[in-house]
Amino acid sequence: MDGLRSLLQQAGYSTGDVQTHLDYLDGRGIQCVRDLREQLQEGTGLDELGFPATSFRRKLNLLITKQRMIEHSWNDIQIAHSLSQVAYQTKNDQVFHDFDRKFQPLFLDLLECRATKQRYAIAVVQRQRSTPSCFDAEAQAQRALYVAFAGTRNYDDWKTNSSAVHRPDTDVGGLVHAGFSRRARQVRFHGLKRIATAYECQAVVFAGHSLGGAVAHLAALQALNLRLFGETMKVLSVGIGAPMCAAPGLVRDMRIEQWTSKFLTIANDEDPVPALLNIADTLQQFGRDAEALGNGVCASVFELLSALPLGDGIPQLAGAVGRVISAMSSLESYQGVQSILQKLQLAYMPLGMYFILKNLEETRSVEVHEGQDCKDILGGARLLTSTSVLNHEGLIQHGLAKYWHAVNSPELQSKCPVSGKLTGRGEVKVSSIEFGIETAQIEAHNGELTLHLVGDGLDFVAPSAVKMADIPDLIWKVVHCSKASLVLRAAFTGQQAPAQAHVTVWPDVCSEGTRVVAQRLATTLPEASANQYEFSENFFKAMMKSAWTQKLVLRTSDEDNTVLQALQRVDKLAGPDLLYDVMNENEQPRLRTFDQCIAQVKNPRRLHEVGEGRDSEAHVEHVLQWLCPEQGHVLLTGQQIAGKVGIAAAATLVCIAIVASGGLGLVGAALGYSGSLTGGWGTATLIATASATGIHLLRSKVSGRYQELLREMHTWTGARTALQGNDEYEMETALIVKVNDRKRRDQASFPGPWHGHATKQSQELLEQLYEAVVEIHRMKKAGRDLKVVAILGPQKSGKYLLASQLMMDTKLAVESDVSKNTRECPPHAFTSRVALIDAPGLTSTEACLQSAYYNGPHSVSSVFLYIRPFTNTAESFDAETIYKVLMTSNLKSPSLLICLNKAKTLQRDGKAGRYYDAQTLRTLRDDFLRRVREDARQKATNSSGFAAFWADRFDARFAAKWNNVEIVFSDLGTGFLPGDVPEGLKKFMQDEREVWNASGIGKWVRQALGGQDPDLDKRVEAINRDVWQQMFNA
Repeated sequence: MDGLRSLLQQAGYSTGDVQTHLDYLDGRGIQCVRDLREQLQEGTGLDELGFPATSFRRKLNLLITKQRMIEHSWNDIQIAHSLSQVAYQTKNDQVFHDFDRKFQPLFLDLLECRATKQRYAIAVVQRQRSTPSCFDAEAQAQRALYVAFAGTRNYDDWKTNSSAVHRPDTDVGGLVHAGFSRRARQVRFHGLKRIATAYECQAVVFAGHSLGGAVAHLAALQALNLRLFGETMKVLSVGIGAPMCAAPGLVRDMRIEQWTSKFLTIANDEDPVPALLNIADTLQQFGRDAEALGNGVCASVFELLSALPLGDGIPQLAGAVGRVISAMSSLESYQGVQSILQKLQLAYMPLGMYFILKNLEETRSVEVHEGQDCKDILGGARLLTSTSVLNHEGLIQHGLAKYWHAVNSPELQSKCPVSGKLTGRGEVKVSSIEFGIETAQIEAHNGELTLHLVGDGLDFVAPSAVKMADIPDLIWKVVHCSKASLVLRAAFTGQQAPAQAHVTVWPDVCSEGTRVVAQRLATTLPEASANQYEFSENFFKAMMKSAWTQKLVLRTSDEDNTVLQALQRVDKLAGPDLLYDVMNENEQPRLRTFDQCIAQVKNPRRLHEVGEGRDSEAHVEHVLQWLCPEQGHVLLTGQQIAGKVGIAAAATLVCIAIVASGGLGLVGAALGYSGSLTGGWGTATLIATASATGIHLLRSKVSGRYQELLREMHTWTGARTALQGNDEYEMETALIVKVNDRKRRDQASFPGPWHGHATKQSQELLEQLYEAVVEIHRMKKAGRDLKVVAILGPQKSGKYLLASQLMMDTKLAVESDVSKNTRECPPHAFTSRVALIDAPGLTSTEACLQSAYYNGPHSVSSVFLYIRPFTNTAESFDAETIYKVLMTSNLKSPSLLICLNKAKTLQRDGKAGRYYDAQTLRTLRDDFLRRVREDARQKATNSSGFAAFWADRFDARFAAKWNNVEIVFSDLGTGFLPGDVPEGLKKFMQDEREVWNASGIGKWVRQALGGQDPDLDKRVEAINRDVWQQMFNA
C-alpha cells in the first residue's frame, strides 16, 4: 500500500485522510473506529471520524423517535457495530471479551462459511439494556439475534467486490451485485431461525462493515422476501460503510413493500468504499467521452478499468483507485463535465436509509447539503440533505445529473416552489426556480388556470407532479409538451382566483436516453375515472422511455374492449420504437414494435414448454378468455408477480395493464426491463393476466381464483414458484424448485447426469415431491393431526418395494418401468394420519435442482427410513446424506432407521469370495453406523454447517440428534438363500429379529410415531410376506 500512500500524499491529502483511505481500502475500516461503541455510549468526541458523538446520537434519536424513519433502536446500532468488529478482528481476543462484557450476550459464536470463506459472528442479546428516554418500553424486554459479517480481508473478498455485474436474484426479488449476492445466498438461514426460536427472539438484525454490510443488507432482504423468519419476527439490517449494491428497480420494489425503514447504512463522508462501485461504473461511462476529459483523467480511468474485474492485481486496483480519487478535483473544473454527467446512469443505489457523517473542522457538526459538486456525484457519498437521511419514499433521482434531493425535506421544499403574486393579468412573478425551469408564469382566465413553464427536460414532467397549495385539488391537463416548454391547464370552477400562487413542481431533469429516471414524484394519479385524463402523445412517450412505474390512466373508447385492440392502441400511441423486447438472452433490451413482441410471444419455438404441446397461439387466447370472460383485463406487473409469488426468473414477464372500466393502465412501461425481470436464462415469455380484481387478490394472497391463476402460470411457463408467504402454503422451510433458471447457471458445476433423461426425470420427481409437500401443509392447515414418514436412499435400493409392501399395494410391487417411483404415491396414501413421501438426499442429482438449504420434506418429517443395499464398506455418500437429513429435521431427536437392504443376496466378502459368519455381519453393521456418525461429526466440526450454530452446547445437541438412530439388516425380496450357505449364517438370515422385512420396519415406524392410530395398526398387521413371496415365485 506504500504506492497508494505516496499517490494520495502527492494529491494533497493530509496524513490523517491518507490513513483513513488506506484503512478502508485495505479492509481495516473497523479498526479506524474501534472505540465507536464506547464513545457513542459515553457521548465523547469521535476523533477518528471527526464528528461529535452527541450530534450523531441526537440526530439518530430524532430519526428513531420523532420521524420514525428507521425501525432500529439505538442499542441495535451499537451492537451491530461492535459485533461487526468482532467478526472482522477474529484474532483479537480482547474485542471478543469486550463485547461479551458490555452486552452480556446469551449466545456468542464465530463462524466461517465453507463455500465462500465469509466470516461472521452471531449473538443473542437483549435489544435494550440501558433505558434512554428516547426508546419505547416495549423494546427494552426484547431479545434479538444479531448476525454480523466481516468486511474485506483477503484476495477472495476483493474478487467478490469486483464481481460487479448485475445479476437477477430471485431470493431478493431483483437485480443486485453478483459477488455480494453469492455471499448472501450461502447464509444458513435455517440454523439462524433455530437459534432465534430457541432463544425466543423477537427480532433478527443483520450487520456488517464494508463488504459485510452489503452482504447483511442482501441477507436481510432475502429473509424478508422469502419470509424466512415468519410474520412475527422483525428483520432489520445495519451496514457500516457498506457499498451500494442494488439496482434502482429493486430499491423501488422495497418502497412498495414498505421495507425502507428496516435498512440503515452509516458511512463516513470521506470513505470511498460506499461509492466505489458507482465510481467504477461512472468511469466506464466517462471512458466513452475520454477524449474530451484530458489525458490526466483518462490515465486514471483506464488504469482502474484495466484492473476490473480483478485478475491477479489487488495493488494495481488500489493504486488506480487512489489516482482516481486524486484526479476527481480536475473533473470539477472541466467545462464540459455537466453535459457528460447528464448522459450517465447510476448503476447501484443504497438500500433503505443512508446516514452520512461529515468531517467539518470548523463547525464540528453534520453539514446539511443542498446539492453536490462533481466530486460528490462521482464519489456518491454525500447523498443526504436536511436530517442527513435519504428517504427513498420521496426520492427524485437524476441519474448522475447535478443534484440528489430528499423531497420530503421541509427545508428543501421551501426553496423549490415557483411562487409569486398573481398580477391583474393573471401572471405569476417567479421568485424561486429550481430543477432546470428557467421561467414560469400562471394565467387565470374564465375559471381556468394556465401554467407556462420554460426550461429543459420538461417532457418528463407529470401533471400529477404539479401542485398548487392554494387550490389542492386541481387536476392539470397537458395543453402542450416539449423538451423546452410545458403548458398545463386546470379548471377551478366555483372558486376565486387566489391572490397569491404557490406552485410546486417536481420534474426529473434527465437527458433523453437515460434509463434510470424519476422513481416517484410528490403524488400519484388518482384512479377515480378513466375519462378524467388525457395525455399528449409526447407525454406518453416520455413516460414510456423513462420506465415509469406508476399507473397511468389513458382514455380509450368503449369499443376498445379486447386485448389486441387495446394493445394496438398502445402501439399506435407510443410509436413503433417504444416497446421493449426482453426475450433476448444477453440481457440487453432491444426496441420492438407491438407486432414483433406478440409474434415472439406466440412463437412455438420460443415457447416450446408452453401448454404441453398445445398450439401456443390458441393457448394464449384460451388463457385470456378463461381469466377475463366478460370484463376486460388487468395484467399484473412482473415486479408484483415475481415479488409476491416468487416466480422463477427464467420466465421473463411482458406486462401491460388493461383496466376493466374501459381505460388503459400501463404498469411498467419498459415491459419488465427493471427490477427482477431481466434474467436472460430462460426462453419462455409470459403475458400474465388476471381478472379485474386480480391486483387486489394478489395483495390479499387468499383466493381460489388467485391459486388457479398461479397453477395456470406454472403450466404455461414450465417454471415453478416458491409460493412463499401464502397462508395456505406457509412453510417453515419451503422447498423451492427452480428449474429453468438453474439449468444454465449450474450446468458447469454439475456435469454428467445433468444432461439427457436424467435431468428431465429428476425435474419431474421434484415437481411430484413439491406437490406432496404442499398437500401435507394443506392437510396440516386444515387441522389434521398428520405425521410424515420420509423414505430416502439411492436408486435401486428398494425404496419402491418397501413403500408398496407397507401400503400392501401389489400393483406397485410388480411395476418394472424405471419411470415408476415412490413419489407417485400420494402423500395421504399410507393412512389418514400418516403421510408417506419419498425425500431426496441432499447429495443427489435432484439436489442440484433445488436450493440447498430449504429442504421441505426433511422439515415436515418426523420419522426417516434410509434404505441402501448392504455392502461391507461405509460410503461418504451415506454419511453426507444422513448428516444433512438429521440437521435439516426440525426435531431435536428425529427417528431414523438405516436399513442395509438385500442382506440375503449380499452375504459374501467380495474380495475373498467367502460367506460371512453372523458375528462378522453384526460387526460390519455396527461399524457402518459408527463410521457414518464419526464422519458426520467431523463434517459438523470442520464446517460452518448447521450443527456449528450450536457451538455453545454442540456435543449435547449433536448427540441428541443420534439418540433415535438405529441400523438393521433388511431384505424385501424373495427370501431365498443359496444352497451352500453355512447353517449358522442361514439361521441368522432367517431370524426376523436380525434381518427385517417390511413387517418389522412397519412395526418400528408405528413405535417411532407413538400414540394410538388404529389405521396404522391395521396396516402394519396386514403386511403379509407370503403375498410377495408368491409374486416373486411366479
